[in-house]
Parts: sequence; C-alpha cells; structure tokens
Amino acid sequence: QGVVTLSKIRIQGGVQVAVGDKVIQTTNDYSLPIKEAGDMVSVMNGQIGRVKAFTPAAIEVVFDGMDNVTVCYDERSAEKLSLAYALSVHK
Repeated sequence: QGVVTLSKIRIQGGVQVAVGDKVIQTTNDYSLPIKEAGDMVSVMNGQIGRVKAFTPAAIEVVFDGMDNVTVCYDERSAEKLSLAYALSVHK
C-alpha cells in the first residue's frame, strides 16, 4: 500500500487534492494557462477533469473533451475547483 501525496495548493473549501482526483470547475474562467503550449484556454462552469500532477506552485488538470491539454491552476485560480466525486443535478 502506497502513500498518497497531497497538493500544497488547496481547492474550494480548503481541500487538498491528490493525483487522479476528479474535480469540477465551479465558475467560468476565460484565461487559464495551458502547460504544454504556454497559451491560454477557457474552462467553463461544470467541466469535469482529473488531477494529472501538481507542483508547489500549481495543480495540473486534464478536462474531459479537451484532448491532450493540461490546464494549470495557481493558488488563486484553484479556488474555482471542487471535488467531483458525488454530484447532483438541480435547477
């Protein structure tokens, strides 16, 4: 049994994440950095992804439907992420 390493950067609610955790974007963000290209990308409220990796300065997330794009979240932008293991839908 291995040891799970948690990120130093915290997401919404002060939660630390681990590689493989399922997360959801909770607000629209039109200018998040892409790791590989050094470019920016939009991530919309409700998009679901998985934590790919993290460093002391960033959490890296790959979102469903965004092939081979790793989005980087710093301490401020990570507050727009929440764990997505148990979701309910309502209007």
